[in-house]
Amino acid sequence: SSAFLLEWLDSRPDVLHRVDSLSMNLSGATLADGRFMDELYRDVKNARLPAGKLCFEITETSAIQHLDVAAEVIGAFKSIGCNFSLDDFGSGSCSFGYLDALPVDEVKIDGRFVRDIAHSAVSQEIVRAIHHVAKVTGKKTVAEFVDDARKLEALKRIGVPYAQGWLFYPAVSPEKLLELLPR
Repeated sequence: SSAFLLEWLDSRPDVLHRVDSLSMNLSGATLADGRFMDELYRDVKNARLPAGKLCFEITETSAIQHLDVAAEVIGAFKSIGCNFSLDDFGSGSCSFGYLDALPVDEVKIDGRFVRDIAHSAVSQEIVRAIHHVAKVTGKKTVAEFVDDARKLEALKRIGVPYAQGWLFYPAVSPEKLLELLPR
């Protein structure tokens, strides 16, 4: 939860110096819940985190369902130094117009396209198109679900600069994360 993450960061100020950023998922329900978002905004603002250290991830589907609210929320949180990521891009209606309409900082390509990228020309072209449009609109591109080196090589050939997945490390607890971070 957001309270847990903010309390954890408050109790571990050294963490902020050891990570580029931390991400938190926002569901469509929370995005549309004005009271929750107001409280979250207040809590994040009061936490006074360095700019760019906290990133919120919203799925393409929830952003599209709540487009006006999403754009307003993103703008408000960006004004206090937060970043936004459009998660699972391609899982919904995959309209490139949303990349220009939503002021997110990065686009995470849905894993269904990454899963077959090493051997599917169609998946490669879809990823190439998403990456190109994201780049043109000033957004970073992250490939999700990268779990083997062949997929990573295909992504490198396309030019996708960021990847996440089990190839790099499985999900870990906050305590394990601290052990892994450079000092």
